[in-house]
Amino acid sequence: MKNKKLDNALEGLVSRQEYVVFQANDLAKAFGNLTTKQHRLLDFATSYITQESTFLDTYETTFTEVLKHFGLTASGSNYAYVAKSFKELYEKTNLMIQKEESLILARLFGNVSFDREKGTISFDFDKYILPYLVELKENFYAINLATLSVLKSKHSLVLMKLWQANKFGNNPSTQIKGSLDEWQQWFLGEERRVMSAGIFKRDILTRAAEELESKLHIEIELLTRKDGRKVTGYEMTIREPRHSNPILQEDIPFDFGEEYK
Repeated sequence: MKNKKLDNALEGLVSRQEYVVFQANDLAKAFGNLTTKQHRLLDFATSYITQESTFLDTYETTFTEVLKHFGLTASGSNYAYVAKSFKELYEKTNLMIQKEESLILARLFGNVSFDREKGTISFDFDKYILPYLVELKENFYAINLATLSVLKSKHSLVLMKLWQANKFGNNPSTQIKGSLDEWQQWFLGEERRVMSAGIFKRDILTRAAEELESKLHIEIELLTRKDGRKVTGYEMTIREPRHSNPILQEDIPFDFGEEYK
């Protein structure tokens, strides 16, 4: 027999957390609270994951490689910037895992360590979250770093990931549907409480869609769902031209964007 008081207590806990992961592609919707630089660092870190990855694996990179990824030169202030960026990402990627009848509080990264002498950065992923990351990368989130680097807005990066998470095989048309609250959670995290539907559509969805259209040569249609005059949600269709040329990173100047810092 279930304990109704405990059920209610856990439901209240879930409502106050940033996200509950039910399946792999939910991770693409889980980090609306990240900044552009944090999204880029997350993309860099998860690029080390392979289909054979296990939670026992530790991944190693160097400050030099991370600086190169960000387009920064080697200097004391930039080394500090990289270390601070890892710290911020570590602190902002908490998740709650729904596993059968259990709720598990977890953090994306297990440990992150910096070696002063070697100039290396080692990190691993939480044992509960890694399976979702592996599945996401293999089945949904097949985006290479070169493509991600041309997008300057964090909201464009979020939309790119949502697109890939909802994409089915080689189908050139992808639909993303959700309530207003779901869309604002995906893009804004906790900021969604202070933004109206009109401003959200104009400043977040429309601008992100326009950047993807201009840089990735796709077409995006956005429909607003309403109950009377009240906005209840959105339906977005992303279409890929069947005979478009692949985008090249060098075609577009690298730009961190106004939201980068």
